[in-house]
Amino acid sequence: MPRADEILVWAGLSVPGNARLPSDNNITTTCETCGEAQSLAEADFADEGGEAVYVCRNGCQPILIVGAPGERPWPGRGYRIRAFTLRNPADLFIWLIDPMGNRAGPAVQLPASPAALADESEAPET
Repeated sequence: MPRADEILVWAGLSVPGNARLPSDNNITTTCETCGEAQSLAEADFADEGGEAVYVCRNGCQPILIVGAPGERPWPGRGYRIRAFTLRNPADLFIWLIDPMGNRAGPAVQLPASPAALADESEAPET
């Protein structure tokens, strides 16, 4: 399963001016359990059952799951980017990078997905 930064590149996203898409170092979030802000590069990473799971560097809980969209998408589950879904239990900030390698401008914010950690059995009936 690809990492979050790879999903952004594969999606063919364009960025303004001379900026470029970030690596996992410049995608940040906060653990809902311990409250610690961290980049995805600081989190523990595992490929588990067809999903890429980023776990808080303190081992608390998943902070991002990258996977297939699932059989039945539902509101609050995550953000679909082409063939993948980013499921973030807390706000996710994607920082564009300038030619010098610095963060450029404000981050793109993906608000928290309230059902990010729910499994398929918890999907609402359609």
